[in-house]
Amino acid sequence: MQPVSAESEAKKSTTLKRFGPVVGLVAAVAIGVGVLVISGGEDDKVVAPVSTEAGGSSSTPGTGAPGEITYPMNFTQAKDAGVTVDWGTRCDTTTGKIAVPDFFASQCYVPFTGDNGGATAEGVTADEITIAMYQGQPGDAIMAYITDAVQVSDTNAQATETMQNLLKYYETFYETYGRSVKFVPFVGTGNALDETAARADAVRIA
Repeated sequence: MQPVSAESEAKKSTTLKRFGPVVGLVAAVAIGVGVLVISGGEDDKVVAPVSTEAGGSSSTPGTGAPGEITYPMNFTQAKDAGVTVDWGTRCDTTTGKIAVPDFFASQCYVPFTGDNGGATAEGVTADEITIAMYQGQPGDAIMAYITDAVQVSDTNAQATETMQNLLKYYETFYETYGRSVKFVPFVGTGNALDETAARADAVRIA
């Protein structure tokens, strides 16, 4: 077994510096888009205020007569507007954030009631949001070169399982405006540099 040379280590370091931020950025954008789609709903919809029901449910302390709820409305906005809300068990009303032990936990949002607008966008119906996750082909040498540089060895099946578990989390703690999420993994028909296959895949997904 030959010792690792300084030149070999330098090449690994250079590769990581080149592709590490790219992979990190792609992952962050993918997660962000997932959150935005899952949290989507009709903008600025005004309805009657939601009253707190008896039985121990926590509510936001109001500063006067209950006001109107405009969706989406977070915990701080509801408090400032003097709106009384039944936040339910998914909200920690002592912090105003969703009830998970996470420093980056999102603010609570007023639970949605009423008409969600139905089919508001491509892949969205009154009951369901369809999300496709594009995956590379197993054994794609180009993707392997990029992911190996940041020591990511997850298979497509493992990535799918991770996303499905994250969706359960989002559906439990985030407001989906009366919709469930349908998750559809899609394996690309070409390698990472095949633009023709990528365009054809995009048409097929749409």
